Amino acid sequence: MLLKTAINISNYMSQLVSLLRAKISNLNSLRARILTAISSIVVVALVWIAIAPAYSNTTAINVGFNFPKVIADPNPPIILGAGGETFTFIKTGKTTCGKYTIAEAVVPPGEGPPPHIHHYTNEWFYFPDGGITIMHGSTTYPGMQDIPGVTMPKAVFHLEKTKPGSIYYGSRYNVHGFINHSKTPKRLTFVWTPDDDKVGIYAYLKAVGQPVLDISNPPSVNPKNRELFVTQAPQYGINQSRHFWEYIDSVDYNFPKMSDLHLDELQALLAPDVEGGKPTQCKGV
Repeated sequence: MLLKTAINISNYMSQLVSLLRAKISNLNSLRARILTAISSIVVVALVWIAIAPAYSNTTAINVGFNFPKVIADPNPPIILGAGGETFTFIKTGKTTCGKYTIAEAVVPPGEGPPPHIHHYTNEWFYFPDGGITIMHGSTTYPGMQDIPGVTMPKAVFHLEKTKPGSIYYGSRYNVHGFINHSKTPKRLTFVWTPDDDKVGIYAYLKAVGQPVLDISNPPSVNPKNRELFVTQAPQYGINQSRHFWEYIDSVDYNFPKMSDLHLDELQALLAPDVEGGKPTQCKGV
């Protein structure tokens, strides 16, 4: 009940902030940008207030998966995402023949990307530490032109606090996201399929993210890169929102049970690149 009340307040305040943004659009450019940035921070804070207390009564699912140990490529690139995550790309489509990319990420407290939709790739999320909130919508948006709140209704977002060793599958065409609502950094392993220069997540994050030279001391997220994260996304088959409520109508914390995690597909993708496997030889590699 407390969560629902907080969400209703947050929804109301988000609408109020949108009205404020419309009012400040008539101000001079610099003042408008400053006030818009402040209003965006207010929205994020309200979302945080809405979802943070919700998880003492949730039940994690999909727990106990023994994630295969994939042999990393030499000198894996490290990229800072616009959500504050550091991605270490231990395999990319270049050495998997375009079949998949895998990245081991560290998500700082309070960080994660706004809701978004992949149109070219499917995705697995593996949470070795748990403690990250996974968010997934049940409505499908099959075309790039099918944008929540623009050409189609906004999504209902289902939330679940992950437990250590849990894995989730995110199919293309569904809105999803995540946030680390804990007080410590958390690990998250991603697998995206397929992956190449045209539809690959690695190519996307390389284009819009920031290179990390020292993973123990990553740079701060540059506002310019946050903007590229949104504006360049459609080139890689992604519709990316700017803030939480842009694509989301309401929040529900009764996370639906995933009947098919596609684990056989995942294991088949990774099998050539685990210890004892037979790596596929790709042309040009």
